[in-house]
Amino acid sequence: GEGMNEKERRTLITEATNEVGRPTLFSMLIIIAAHIPIFALERHEGRIFQPMALSVTTALVGSLIFSLTLVPLLGYWMLRKGIPHGDNALVGSLKKFYEPEVTSKIARYPKIRIYEVGISYYGRTYEEGKKIGMKDLFRAVWCLVKYNVWDRKYLK
Repeated sequence: GEGMNEKERRTLITEATNEVGRPTLFSMLIIIAAHIPIFALERHEGRIFQPMALSVTTALVGSLIFSLTLVPLLGYWMLRKGIPHGDNALVGSLKKFYEPEVTSKIARYPKIRIYEVGISYYGRTYEEGKKIGMKDLFRAVWCLVKYNVWDRKYLK
């Protein structure tokens, strides 16, 4: 993280790992315990289902070891100083096209009414909010016209 030295970053990642480690361990143990009766099956049923239970149990134990050892190490290594926060240019440009599509698809359901449609999903500070201008107005009107929100069958 920004503004952290190595020790603070290591402490933060250790605390986060400890915080999620216990619930992860117990949830995995519950799933593994649910597969224990399958190991008690005999004859044809046992031959059919025991390999599946063994593979699921092995995968769960492997993922538990992976999530509690390698993931924090990779987090410590990859989350260094200077990593930019926010969306990159590709994600930002895709959000501009994705947002009106999602809004229009939701608005097409007759049981769902949208009383307020935001111009953008991006959070704005007070100063940025004062900069909303004519460009934003034309974009909002264009979306309303493009997706024909006044169609009577959708306003019932």
